[in-house]
Amino acid sequence: MSTSSASALDKSLVEFLRFETLPPLLIGGVRKNQLRDPSTDIPQIWQQFSQHFNAIQPRVSDTAFGVCMQAEGDNSCFDYLAGCEISDDTHLASALSSVSIPAQRFAVFAHHRHVSEISAAMHAIFSMWLPKAAIEAVNAGENAVSFFERYGKDFDPKTGRGDIEIWIAVAG
Repeated sequence: MSTSSASALDKSLVEFLRFETLPPLLIGGVRKNQLRDPSTDIPQIWQQFSQHFNAIQPRVSDTAFGVCMQAEGDNSCFDYLAGCEISDDTHLASALSSVSIPAQRFAVFAHHRHVSEISAAMHAIFSMWLPKAAIEAVNAGENAVSFFERYGKDFDPKTGRGDIEIWIAVAG
């Protein structure tokens, strides 16, 4: 099935933009392991990240990322890192972590609503768009990045709206 025929998504929530193959990325920031209550935990992680942002060096850009990884040994929860792209992680403060995202192919979606509705967008992508498009998400196991959020220059953290993209690792 073509990606255009999988357009049953509510475009006011999330919209397929493109496929893109990225080179490897190194993201440094604040990580919390084994999230059980994302609606509470993720805003706290972002708050901690904002306190460390200026200390994260050497930063490649100010674009922020929310990276989701399968939790080690527990399929019922996941790890989350709020960070930015860095060129090297040897100088990160001890309170910070890094995660490598290998070169891979992604399906990229625009998220048009408030940041708090990302879980609804993820549900729509995984339960509707991917199956209808006959595209398989890549799940490489524990600690592997299966998707990330990208917050561009037009994202406004005060309103929770703006330039938000969801990147899903896909086969092919």
